[in-house]
Amino acid sequence: MKQTFDIQRSTAMAVKLFWATKNSQLSKSADRSNRGAVVRKKQFSSCGAPRVGYLMLIGYDEKSTVPVRNYTNHFPVLPEFENASYIDRYRILCEKLIRERLYTHTCLIWTKDENSFGVISPEISIESFIYSLQGYLSGCINEFED
Repeated sequence: MKQTFDIQRSTAMAVKLFWATKNSQLSKSADRSNRGAVVRKKQFSSCGAPRVGYLMLIGYDEKSTVPVRNYTNHFPVLPEFENASYIDRYRILCEKLIRERLYTHTCLIWTKDENSFGVISPEISIESFIYSLQGYLSGCINEFED
């Protein structure tokens, strides 16, 4: 049985937890910024490193799907970017950001108009991105309980 993900419900829960954390901290600190709800000392002690995500939306048309020439005099172009389209370059970038652990997860979505969109690669799909975030938040949920 496939588990469904309710993004509205999950986002509402995350916002509720954010404000509960912030309000709890306001009673203990003079810092009134939103920063305190996410970076205060020991706030996410069992979650490890923070989650860093990158989501990009790119237009899908002839200009974004044909190979692009490289004009560079100063820096060599990596071989994987040679004769690659803009969409391919962004796909490679997103995949490298994950593999090199610069970002926890990335997402690349194409769109032709307001009624159409799609994924470039399953590894960097919106579903993968959201499930990655859901897993991270599930692992940290106990940190928000008083």
